[in-house]
Amino acid sequence: QPNSQPIARFHGRFRQKIDDKGRVSLPAIFRRAVPAEGENGTLILREGPDGYLQAVSVQEWESRIERLSEAQPSKGKDGRWRRRKLVGSVVPASIDDKGRFTIPRELLDAAGIGRDCLILGVDRAIEIWNPDRFASATEGEDADLGDISQRLFL
Repeated sequence: QPNSQPIARFHGRFRQKIDDKGRVSLPAIFRRAVPAEGENGTLILREGPDGYLQAVSVQEWESRIERLSEAQPSKGKDGRWRRRKLVGSVVPASIDDKGRFTIPRELLDAAGIGRDCLILGVDRAIEIWNPDRFASATEGEDADLGDISQRLFL
């Protein structure tokens, strides 16, 4: 395997502020997990399926594109349009020396994110939510974590 760097894994929940330029600080624990692309690192941003934004490391994105190519060849008109929508809509975001990255306004608007956001580590991805949208989305959700919790923590 050409890139032997381990895949970044993220965990935790953090409330962050977004400045007027769309910059948000990546929690320090996440910064340590992002494989360095250059000095600070880069995240790949995209709209998530449930009204949030998703960020992944460059290595994770490349792995996803490889899996997509194997599972969904871009043959035919539908395949080409699907690939354009999935791949053409991502945005690279460099992490600056203060640990911040910029989220483009169109992505913030699509996710309904204003000044505050909730950043969740979800294994190989980071989810960036409007806090109220996250609360509404998870209201009434009562996932049965018993079996998983036992395997993870006991």
